[in-house]
Amino acid sequence: MASRHSRSPTPEDASSSRYRNIRYKSDLYVQDVPTESYTRDVADFKIVDDEHEAIVVDNGTSHLRAGFASHAKPYINEPNQAAKFTSRKSAKTALYGRDCEVDSAVRPNIKTVFDGDILMTNELLETALDYTFHHLTPLSRALKGNPSHVPHPIVMTERLATPLYSRSITSELLFEAYGVPSVTYGVDSLFAFEHIQARRKGLLSGRRAKGESAAKGESGLVINMGHMSTTLIPVLNGKSMMNRAKRIPWGGSQASDLTLRLMQLKYPGFPMRVSQRQATYISHRTLYFATDYAAEVSALADPERMSAASTSVQFPYPVPEGVQRSEEELAAMAEKRKEQGKKLQEITQKRNRERTEKNQMDLMGLKDVMESKATMTDEEFEDVLLHMGYQSEQELMRDLRDLERKVKAARLRAGELEDEIEETPSFPLLDVPDAELNPEQLKEKKRQRMLKAGYETRVKLKAEKQAERERLAEIQRKDDEAREEDLQGWAEKLKQDHSATMLRMRERKKRKALLTNRKSSAAQGRMKQISELAADSPVGRKRRRGGDADDGFGADDDDWAVYREIEGTEDVDEEAVDQDHIQDLEAKLLKYDPTFTEADTMESISNRQSALVHAFLRGNEPQAGVTSEETEPGNGEAANVYQQQEESLAQAYRLHLNVEKIRIPEVWFQPSIAGVDCAGIAELAGYLLDSFGEEDKKKMMQCIYVTGGCSLIPNLKPRLERDLTMLLPFRAPLNVITDTSIPADWPVAAEWPKDPRVSAWQGMAHWASTDEARSAQISRAEWEEYGGEWLKEHRWSNWWDEGHYVD
Repeated sequence: MASRHSRSPTPEDASSSRYRNIRYKSDLYVQDVPTESYTRDVADFKIVDDEHEAIVVDNGTSHLRAGFASHAKPYINEPNQAAKFTSRKSAKTALYGRDCEVDSAVRPNIKTVFDGDILMTNELLETALDYTFHHLTPLSRALKGNPSHVPHPIVMTERLATPLYSRSITSELLFEAYGVPSVTYGVDSLFAFEHIQARRKGLLSGRRAKGESAAKGESGLVINMGHMSTTLIPVLNGKSMMNRAKRIPWGGSQASDLTLRLMQLKYPGFPMRVSQRQATYISHRTLYFATDYAAEVSALADPERMSAASTSVQFPYPVPEGVQRSEEELAAMAEKRKEQGKKLQEITQKRNRERTEKNQMDLMGLKDVMESKATMTDEEFEDVLLHMGYQSEQELMRDLRDLERKVKAARLRAGELEDEIEETPSFPLLDVPDAELNPEQLKEKKRQRMLKAGYETRVKLKAEKQAERERLAEIQRKDDEAREEDLQGWAEKLKQDHSATMLRMRERKKRKALLTNRKSSAAQGRMKQISELAADSPVGRKRRRGGDADDGFGADDDDWAVYREIEGTEDVDEEAVDQDHIQDLEAKLLKYDPTFTEADTMESISNRQSALVHAFLRGNEPQAGVTSEETEPGNGEAANVYQQQEESLAQAYRLHLNVEKIRIPEVWFQPSIAGVDCAGIAELAGYLLDSFGEEDKKKMMQCIYVTGGCSLIPNLKPRLERDLTMLLPFRAPLNVITDTSIPADWPVAAEWPKDPRVSAWQGMAHWASTDEARSAQISRAEWEEYGGEWLKEHRWSNWWDEGHYVD
């Protein structure tokens, strides 16, 4: 939690002078985003005196839109949600729409009117209708003396193949609680089809036309990409074919939920909780359809393209208050740090030189003592040893050899000395019998015997090294001959060895990582081996009779791997050997094979993988340890220490979307990506079109209309046209229409509304004035006689008679 000296930045802060020096700018800023809605002020409400004027209600799963049929757009557009709330200052016990999001104490109690895609509770529906009629008929209720009276007929949408119970509770509320004269039900996507046909024929200019429907005799395929599901309904000769309608259980709500879950999976340590509304806000502004999903995903394997395709999302973060320094102060601080580093290096080098000089002086002093031994008596030499702090000559010789080793190593590191050829030492006392030697000479003979053993060991090691060098030289000679005889075959063999070694190193690293997880199979196998070795099992009689027979363990080198598995760590020597082998192979291939480049080396491959992971998680932000001219202190664009701290904190509160931007919308075309067991919209559309005859299919292909809020996702039309072109006959005429892109030859194109979310309401408003709408009204008397589940069928409604569903 931020302290009282901290605050959260806003999108406006990004352009203010306070943030001008921050090097990384985000593409999207996320705050406590409210749900988009609007309801006009009652003072601006135009009274509708005609009680025959219908109230049009688009009761959607996401938003409720309502208004009079004569209006150009819905008067009410609110989120279809409600919450119970009791206030001490007012008598309100329920909130609806965006009002539920005002108070943070009410938000946990928010419930949607629909349970998924089904209307189940009449209590929440009553709250929604109360809000609607309160704003639409404030004077009509007072004039009738009944605060609940609504004198206007109602035209309302319902879901495709809605349960009879949902229609029953809706009719009961409208007739019993509000006293409406009549109600008409229809499917929202089909009303949207009515709207585009009216637009195509120019029937929405000026006063709304009376009489026939605009879509009479028209054919097409209506695809509704809604909030909770996606439906496909064919329309043939002005009649919806409900018996062939299809439904995909995927919509905008599931897409937003998948966005949230993918972000939580991608950033498990994100310091704040991302709400569902924020995930919806992000998905609305970042997702788009890929024209060729497979090709675009393959292209994102390139770190540069992944970085370029990333969209950064900045969340609010606490800004620490600090003291800002000028550029001159920053430059002085940087220069001071640089000087301090140089001084530390000089001090270290000086100490090493002094230590080496001291060792050399001590070594010379000890050698002088040993050289002066010949001119001293034994008693004088012992006095010198005691004065120097040695109890015996052996202690002095041990220090002398130690100083010789240190001085020699220091001179080798400094490049002042090369490896010297060790002269053959002499051991004269080893050939003298012990009986002829005094006690001191016996001690010296013992020391010479040890020195001779060490000398012989060193000679043996040198011989082995020489033999190893000769063996390697022979291998190199054979390798050179093989390269000269067949360069391509030689290079291919080395490449295979290179790949096998890299695979072995990756497997070793993978096994090491698995051992850290005690629930992994590798760790459990290790514990099993430990328990088996620790078990003190008795030796059988047959084993005792045979003695300690050798079972052959150790004959195979792989047998010794059990000790490494028990230890739980990999052999460091093997890793070092493989690393040297990789470098040797790469050096040869780079030198002799023109097809092997720096990009094929293990370091380049690892760097590409690291860069790809960084681009996936952090977009085009600079990697750790990578500096540029802008980050060097002293430049005009450099940030001060305070800004660097703030930028680091902002990075912790920043998300990056890249693959997710096309992966989430792709579910509409490949539902199996999200675990939905059904076909995609393109496949279902092709199947529906092929189920009709050639003439009917041609007519329907001329108007494949896509509506619904999710049709606003960019690049939908090109993707759908591409997929349908591959499924339908060659060069078949195809016309995909959305609310944001219509044919240029249609009239009144300039007046086309670019929001498909209100197309259904506008189609209902146009259709409500037709003779068909008046004949489809269900009166209160008919409701009382036939029941709440009864429905008067029309061209845009669900079917009541079950016999209609027989294809």
